[in-house]
Amino acid sequence: MHLKAINIALFTGLLISGTAQASWDVTATATSDYLFNGVTQTDGDPALQFIANKNFDNGWYAGGFASNVDFGDDTWLELDAFGGRYWQINDEIGVELGALYYSYYGDGSDINYAETTAALDISDFRFQLWYAWDYAGTDAKHLVAAVSYQVYSDGENGVNVGFNQSRSLDSEDFQWDTRDHYNHAWIAYDRNWQQWNFMVSYNHTTLSSDWGGGNTLAANVTYTF
Repeated sequence: MHLKAINIALFTGLLISGTAQASWDVTATATSDYLFNGVTQTDGDPALQFIANKNFDNGWYAGGFASNVDFGDDTWLELDAFGGRYWQINDEIGVELGALYYSYYGDGSDINYAETTAALDISDFRFQLWYAWDYAGTDAKHLVAAVSYQVYSDGENGVNVGFNQSRSLDSEDFQWDTRDHYNHAWIAYDRNWQQWNFMVSYNHTTLSSDWGGGNTLAANVTYTF
């Protein structure tokens, strides 16, 4: 399951193949900074994250995600639910359709929202769109478009590079500072060892640090139970 693969330093544990046999997967991740499309969700501080999901042998999957957050108010917890289906067309091409719901606890219940996603895998490339019709409770339609490339040289060492753009389609309802969009680019290295995954990523956004963007180096450690 690949729903949030673009958020390199945030949802590392979601890089789970949609073609897996029917099984439960549970992961725990410690990250130096929870990044969502390159923007910190923890004010630059560490986060502890958990994912539980079930992959079915017919391509369907469903699960949930939990993480601490810090938006500068009393919001402290994010709980998400996701589901969808992945089709492996042939050895080189795969297609995915899915949906997610983000919920926040503390002062953040008014920013809960849902979004849909569609992705196309061609060899080691992934092209993906996310669409929300009420982004963060602002009534704004919101679109993220991404392209990424991931390759493992030996099954243990991997490199992932990519680019995505987040765009408000209703800038009167929501925008970043005076912008209706921003860009995010990243490069990441990760290593698999037994049940562990170690990742280091460099992220750059066109947002200033006042908006949680800029240049960020993040490190993750993930354990799969």
